[in-house]
Amino acid sequence: TMRQAFGNDIVAKALQKRLEDSKYDIAIIDGVRYKEDADLVRSFPQNLLVYITANTEVRFKRISQRTEKVGEKGVSLEQFLKEEEAPTEMPIKSTGQNADIKITNNGTILDLKNSVEEFTKNPLFSQYI
Repeated sequence: TMRQAFGNDIVAKALQKRLEDSKYDIAIIDGVRYKEDADLVRSFPQNLLVYITANTEVRFKRISQRTEKVGEKGVSLEQFLKEEEAPTEMPIKSTGQNADIKITNNGTILDLKNSVEEFTKNPLFSQYI
């Protein structure tokens, strides 16, 4: 609703203000979906865009078992696939295609931890620490 009323970059503009006012040297922004969000990340001199994804079956299994949001637990595959086509979900893949690093999170939490540890050894990452 905010994007419709104020433009696709409204969230990025608000986030940019928070980042500019921050006292920290490093910021992690999650939930980057839209081109405008990725453009914000890229506007900083030192930036790294990481895309973490999982295949459809894994995402469906996880979302149907959690209760993070109302209506997630017990959601049908049909409803899940319909929600995957929502305007908020559509830009994710194209934004992810422009990421510097991609992590596929189809395994266990330990597998994800290992992937993140491996990522931190990547020269792209090490230039920021």
